[in-house]
Amino acid sequence: MTVNLSSLGGAGQQFFDDNGNPLSGGKLYSYAAGTTTPLTTYTNFNGGVPHTNPIILNAAGRVSTGEIWVTAGSNYKFVLTSSTDVLIATWDNITGINGTGLATDAASVSYTASGTGAVTTSAQAKFADLVMRTDFDTEANYLGAAASLSTGGFWMDESPQPRHWRFADRVFIGAAASETNGDKFPGTPPTGTFLTTQMGAFWMERGATTLSVSARGEFGGVFAARTSDKSKSGYYGTATIGILGIVDNDDVSGNQTIGWAGYFEANRSANNKVVYGQEISIKNKGSNVTPTPYARNGWGAVGIWMPAGGDGSYNGVNANPCSAAIIIGRGDDQGNPALPMTWNRGIIFNADGITGTDGVTGTGIAIELATRHVIRWATSTGQNSANIYSTVDDTTKAQSIIFANDQTQFVTGGTGFTAIISKNTGVDNQIRLISDAAGSPPIVQAGGKDTNIDLLLSPKGTGNVRFGFFTSNADAPVTGYVVIKDAAGNARKLAVIA
Repeated sequence: MTVNLSSLGGAGQQFFDDNGNPLSGGKLYSYAAGTTTPLTTYTNFNGGVPHTNPIILNAAGRVSTGEIWVTAGSNYKFVLTSSTDVLIATWDNITGINGTGLATDAASVSYTASGTGAVTTSAQAKFADLVMRTDFDTEANYLGAAASLSTGGFWMDESPQPRHWRFADRVFIGAAASETNGDKFPGTPPTGTFLTTQMGAFWMERGATTLSVSARGEFGGVFAARTSDKSKSGYYGTATIGILGIVDNDDVSGNQTIGWAGYFEANRSANNKVVYGQEISIKNKGSNVTPTPYARNGWGAVGIWMPAGGDGSYNGVNANPCSAAIIIGRGDDQGNPALPMTWNRGIIFNADGITGTDGVTGTGIAIELATRHVIRWATSTGQNSANIYSTVDDTTKAQSIIFANDQTQFVTGGTGFTAIISKNTGVDNQIRLISDAAGSPPIVQAGGKDTNIDLLLSPKGTGNVRFGFFTSNADAPVTGYVVIKDAAGNARKLAVIA
């Protein structure tokens, strides 16, 4: 039985006669409101022990048990008389305090959520959904209580349904707590938001948000997943996403809308060390995998993978090629568009960040392109102005350009030097194309290991070696000559015989 403390004479009230004297031996009758039908009152909050009717007051004019409790939901009429039944006062339509009962613990307080179809429960049952470490004497007991709440499924349409607050497990927030369309795999996607109807996704409950800050405050948000937690077979049974961001820019109203699937903005205040817009740290505890432009070779551990078009099973396939994988540009500060807001460098490879080199010794591949991939320079109008690309398809004819101290080496056939532009001696016999200061001629010179090296000018087929300027001469049998200079710079004439 639920009882409430009476609003008349409830706890410790003293009654008096008309002369202001304590009403010793006075009588307090209780009836159903508006009637003379006796209605029971009780001595304590349990409602187990009824008062006599009438209640006989003690010498001080008080209820001897100290309290009067009435049945919850009932209206009472109280009649007060002297010990000789002389009427002193009548009070009608008296209820218990709050009219619903005074709770002494959470189990006695009812809770009804707002909204149609709400089910009434107790505050105790509602609070039981919230498990906090401070409610328990030991960590083990806390974890045990939290585990006992993890009996429901994950999705809202599963039976039994999950509790909305499970601090040792999942936490549903906002729209996720009331979502009834469960997106899970396998199964037919329900008709919920665009994540199910258009993207065909089977992610966690829509609208769910998580926030976690560690004891030391390193993390503002934590999202974690591991493939071993999945039990389904096949590609989607072993693919796990730690963080998912989806934007469907489907506004056709002509508003020129923009969407970001992920947006990161970081601010470095004055005198602070560093801020990163994003750091992607990868760990490889498996085999050493080296991908190529033609094959991922088993994937391995990849920092960023940008598949153009994404997965065609979500929201359909591409209509056209995607625009660009990465664009490095100037930021637009709406507050002060005159600020430069440019990058000091476009892309930097740390000295020891590439396998094979520490930036001082050895070599490592920083950028690798497929044959006929072009590095292109464009004009201000977007037209082609210069290109560097390769059409080599024979590894024995590989080409290289090496910039060394005071020389540029052109390499072909793997390791054979074919030309060096240099002012230094090389390591093999080669032709040296040397530029010199104004007033001095550029030099075509033989160089290399040997002490004596001929410089062979060899035309092809019936072609000839041409040099100098021909000057006519009538002296027979010489018809003319070509002037050359020797190593000392002295002019010499090479006669041309008719």
